[in-house]
Amino acid sequence: FHVISFEHLDGLPVTRVELTPITGRTHQLRVHCASIGHPIIGDDIYGIGGEGTPNGGIPDTVMDSTFPDRASLELQKDINTIIQQRRTTTVGGKTDNS
Repeated sequence: FHVISFEHLDGLPVTRVELTPITGRTHQLRVHCASIGHPIIGDDIYGIGGEGTPNGGIPDTVMDSTFPDRASLELQKDINTIIQQRRTTTVGGKTDNS
């Protein structure tokens, strides 16, 4: 991975990174980022509230000791709320969820 920049999304800290899959499987990038407490913003499966198991199935106590700088659950929820609000925009009187 390569850190491109450290930014803020409506005042919340986010990091823009470049991820390059070695095997060509982007799924692995998504699940591994989520498993270390840094989910990809807007990921509907492994992001906060997604269908995947939180922390890749690893208990919070293990995550906290192994990855002490991971994004807190509260921060992940706040960022997800902003993303969901931005996805839902009114276009010509209709709701666009793209």
